[in-house]
Amino acid sequence: MKPKSIAFPSVSDLMTEAPMTIGAGLSLADAHERMYLNNIHHLVVVDSSRIVGTLSTRQIFLLSSLSFLDPKQIPVGAAMTSPYLCTPTTLLIEVARTMELKHYECAIAVDGAHAVGIVTTTDILRALRELLLGAAVKPEVSATHIPDLPETREKVKHHTRAGDFLASSANGRALGGAVNLPTN
Repeated sequence: MKPKSIAFPSVSDLMTEAPMTIGAGLSLADAHERMYLNNIHHLVVVDSSRIVGTLSTRQIFLLSSLSFLDPKQIPVGAAMTSPYLCTPTTLLIEVARTMELKHYECAIAVDGAHAVGIVTTTDILRALRELLLGAAVKPEVSATHIPDLPETREKVKHHTRAGDFLASSANGRALGGAVNLPTN
């Protein structure tokens, strides 16, 4: 697959589609298992089908390093950060600037009320490599979850807690939910 040449790329040109989600009531241990098994570093946190935050492996490792905390007892909602929301058509230069300014690790692309993609600092660094080389480059690391081909990986069983009533897709991933977009 040859990447298209783009003068002003947008989020949709780099985003990973159908980002994995996790309920705010699940534990950090559950989140870590989901990330590890799918070779990803960010999850979209949802509560009652609304996007409420993001969680990264850095946050999990930081909290897990504190000996007096048990990752099985800490809910994802207590460790998440506020989400940075954009649309798939948002220009990548705008997203990169906002991520730099606010120290965000990722941006969640939403279409209406659903998370349709995620762009991380790794994705932006890959775009920089392409710019500097003047040619398309392959990702050095890829997530192992493939939204289009769920039969290519084993279904991951996750623990469900009271209050975590999210619609699930056929391959066990929670679907992106409603989101409160800022109004101007």
